[in-house]
Amino acid sequence: MLTRGDVTTENDDEGMRLVSVLDICESLLIDGDHANAERPLLTALADESVVVRRQASWGLGKLAQVKHREARMVDPLVNALGDSDEEVAENSAWALGELAGGGLGSIDALEALETLLSSPEAHTRGMAAWALGRMAERAGLCQPQVLEAIEALLDDHSEYVVKGAEWALPRVRSCLRE
Repeated sequence: MLTRGDVTTENDDEGMRLVSVLDICESLLIDGDHANAERPLLTALADESVVVRRQASWGLGKLAQVKHREARMVDPLVNALGDSDEEVAENSAWALGELAGGGLGSIDALEALETLLSSPEAHTRGMAAWALGRMAERAGLCQPQVLEAIEALLDDHSEYVVKGAEWALPRVRSCLRE
């Protein structure tokens, strides 16, 4: 039986670390067990394995979605926005948006998400726009250059990106007026 303790860098078996993260995510979804999920998911977010990091970033988003929102989750997710894997970056943007739903955010998160608006990956650009809109709406974090960068996305070739920008724009504009 795997335990949450198996999500450590000391465990050399990538498969076991991944199964442990999957177990944590399953517990979140099925049992609503979020009390013990944060620490191992944050550990897994820094794992050397991209598949472990992908699942951890998704799990942290789910954790934030079920209203387990802790300020200590922001910085590791901001760092993960710079991950070499676009799916980890996209999931981390989503998780930061979910955290912003509880009023959590930071200028570092805002600036890192703004950088993602120029990602080569459409889903990452769209998710970054959504997360910036969420931060503006719920956490009151916005900057004029973010508005300009999101407005530029309205001409993007990806419908996903345009929809994300269309959703975010009124929220950022409203935040800037306040």
